[in-house]
Amino acid sequence: MNTTKKETLQLETDRSATVRANIKRYYIYVVLALIVFALSMAKFKDAGLFGRGSFLSPDSLINLLRSAVPILTLSGAFTLLMISGYIDLSVGSAMSLSAVAFAWMILNGFGFLPAIIITLILGVVMGALNGLLVMRLRITRSLRHW
Repeated sequence: MNTTKKETLQLETDRSATVRANIKRYYIYVVLALIVFALSMAKFKDAGLFGRGSFLSPDSLINLLRSAVPILTLSGAFTLLMISGYIDLSVGSAMSLSAVAFAWMILNGFGFLPAIIITLILGVVMGALNGLLVMRLRITRSLRHW
């Protein structure tokens, strides 16, 4: 198909308008990312970019990913819950209470295995109580009703 010069100019104008609209929509995220990156580099400038104990060292990045596993696991499950049309904000408080209970038990002389078992039981009890409250009192609402 042959396009005229006018149609080509119109397509280029539409594309540039789309690009400008996307830049206006998402520029704040780019600016925030650049600020965080600049501040983190300023904080760790004395350690060197890839030196030992540096922010961008492989050991530091692996440690960061390991510490993010519980949050990433819950965020994946929470995403599926929200896609289905429901929202449940008690997940974060249940995780926090379980983490505090586990830390308290470890600091007060419980063994590692009993602390894990008691924490899992606490999580199951909290989940069952939450499920009971949701089913009987209809606490949560579907996002489709809002």
